[in-house]
Amino acid sequence: MPFLSEIKLQVRYVETDQMGVVHHSVYPVYFEAGRTDFFARHILSYSEFERRGIWAPVVFFTCQLRSVARYEDWLTIVTVPVGMTNARITLAYEAKKDHELIASGTSVHTFISPERKIVKMTRFPGLYEKLREVFQGSS
Repeated sequence: MPFLSEIKLQVRYVETDQMGVVHHSVYPVYFEAGRTDFFARHILSYSEFERRGIWAPVVFFTCQLRSVARYEDWLTIVTVPVGMTNARITLAYEAKKDHELIASGTSVHTFISPERKIVKMTRFPGLYEKLREVFQGSS
């Protein structure tokens, strides 16, 4: 799969609960870090999207916990494109520790303007073609 992102993160103490494992509320933050890297690596940085008047808020999110990670563990966050329409994209994530799947999930994003109106990406031909290349190239 040519379009993916892999980043490494070390679990910080603040991210763990009383039992010493990563709290479930932290995985969306880890996935966001993966998504930020994915966008910068393959499309445009989020800040450049915003400079162009395009926001991509999360409108749907899933996360399935499969095992545990603990303080100071190193996690690999893998982000891959799943699907795209004219106004939405879907990404999938995996958090792994030494090749063991710890968590997986997805996020769906709708493109909107600063006025919170849906933006059809065909209004931005060059960017739309880049998105199509990345998201259709993942199939």
